[in-house]
Amino acid sequence: MNKPSLIWGLLFLFSYQPVHAKSCDISGIWQHADKSATLLVDLTKAEVSVHQHDENPKANGLVVIKDVTEIKPSHKWHAQMYNAAENNFVKVDIYQENCQILRIYDNDKEILKMLRNK
Repeated sequence: MNKPSLIWGLLFLFSYQPVHAKSCDISGIWQHADKSATLLVDLTKAEVSVHQHDENPKANGLVVIKDVTEIKPSHKWHAQMYNAAENNFVKVDIYQENCQILRIYDNDKEILKMLRNK
């Protein structure tokens, strides 16, 4: 393979965006991956609240993530998530893995996984 073909091939390879990187509207109901709870992502309010929590019905309606701000075009959001141990909100990052999974990280440690509610 000659150098120009190799260079064009590498440019194509590095410019290719996989399907899972496409941006999706994350608004709506999401299932907590580890609990029998659903969360409502409301980007018009820039928050995530408990939609329904079978084990703790008193939590229904509580805002658990606020100040959700999208970092374009990265499919990533900065936000503040309630930390019960500290009784305050802490900085988190929300990553859209694909249109079906959201992952929440605190200091590069995953603290919550949400699945698109079907």
